[in-house]
Amino acid sequence: MPKRGPDLQAWVYDLSQRMLGASRSDRRLRELLDVDPAPRVVLDVGGGTGISEPLAPRESLYICFDLDATRLAHFVATHPGREAICGDAAHLPIATGAVDLMLCRGVFHHLDTGSLKKLLNEAHRVLSARGSMVWLEPVWSPRWLPGRVLWQVDQGSHPRTEDELRTLIEAGFEIDNWQDHAIYHRYALGSARPRRS
Repeated sequence: MPKRGPDLQAWVYDLSQRMLGASRSDRRLRELLDVDPAPRVVLDVGGGTGISEPLAPRESLYICFDLDATRLAHFVATHPGREAICGDAAHLPIATGAVDLMLCRGVFHHLDTGSLKKLLNEAHRVLSARGSMVWLEPVWSPRWLPGRVLWQVDQGSHPRTEDELRTLIEAGFEIDNWQDHAIYHRYALGSARPRRS
């Protein structure tokens, strides 16, 4: 039976991500997500259809969190045994200190600066004492022609330079790893732990 409606939208989204090089990014993300001990709880903020779910350790409680109920419905149908929550990333309905690893893949450029600061504050709150945040984020690089073309069709309205993004993250986090990564977009990829006073 041909795909239709929400299933078609989810399928097209996943296909577009694969065509734009998601599997190449997966290899780099896997290295950052492979921590010892393995995280008990992984929160994938902006997880959509669960494209990053295979990167989470099987023994972890993986929670796909997204604002788009259609993508989450597809995730629930295709990932039995995994959890899904629909909501706003600036107000995570997660207990303080309950998350060991928070993944933000292509989320930040969908948020204005005020909302991104709220998300980072929420990340700081929900991460456990040993927890960390991992991100893969396209960054604005005016000299990179493929990225300039992609930004014209990207649904994210808030592109930031690498320096702008780093400044926002460093306001509350100690950066453990920062990498540049380019496919069609230029990306900032990294991990950080909340600064504790």
